[in-house]
Amino acid sequence: MAAGPRLTLAVVAVVLFVTAFVFSSLTIRVDSDHLTWHFGPGISSKSVARAAIAHAELTTTSALEGWGIHLTTRGWLYNVGGRRAVLITLHDRSQFLLGSDEPEVLVRALRSANSVRSPD
Repeated sequence: MAAGPRLTLAVVAVVLFVTAFVFSSLTIRVDSDHLTWHFGPGISSKSVARAAIAHAELTTTSALEGWGIHLTTRGWLYNVGGRRAVLITLHDRSQFLLGSDEPEVLVRALRSANSVRSPD
């Protein structure tokens, strides 16, 4: 095999490995002031003030919504696997979804000591 195809295969393998590593986990943290989440070792970190959150509700993503980071009909989706998620609605009515193995725990954490409530 010539050097060109080998180099191409090596580059593709490295890109796939790095992508798999970066998107292998999603860490979500809730503290007294912020909801913060990031993939893998801290790539693509996002944060929103808890005071900006109007609603948090359990939901299930569809097969079409898939996994990863992308825009859906319900707002941005951040997910690494599974279909369980939390739909977050901000006071400005924008929404996003956070995939979670424990969505009930995330909803409880967001609703505790805050004005975040279930949808009407």
